[in-house]
Amino acid sequence: MARQNRTSTPPAQELPAPMAALVAGNGEGIETAMESQRAVLDGMAEISQEVMTFMSHRFQEDMEASKSLMACTTPEEAFHVQRRFAETATREYFDEARKVMEMAARVALDGWAPVERRTAEALKQSNGQTD
Repeated sequence: MARQNRTSTPPAQELPAPMAALVAGNGEGIETAMESQRAVLDGMAEISQEVMTFMSHRFQEDMEASKSLMACTTPEEAFHVQRRFAETATREYFDEARKVMEMAARVALDGWAPVERRTAEALKQSNGQTD
């Protein structure tokens, strides 16, 4: 059986103007998507580093609290060590949660920025506006 050859898409310069614009825009769209993904991945790496640093710090604090608790000689001392630990840990976890949420919001904005910029450019072009 003979193999059929598929016809290829003609180069952009041979396409009708609307199709040529669409093909040219696809490359810009792909670049925009790649730029957006890079921003998100960089931001997620930054968040991951932040969480790892925080967890390392909290582990050290937990170990110090355990040592302090073992050194207590009265129930009152133990209570105060536990209270300080709970207050500090709670405050630090809330502060870290706030920080990570702020970072995540920034990452989302950074990820959408290339898409918004490209959309604005495309709208200007479609309306016949130039800079």
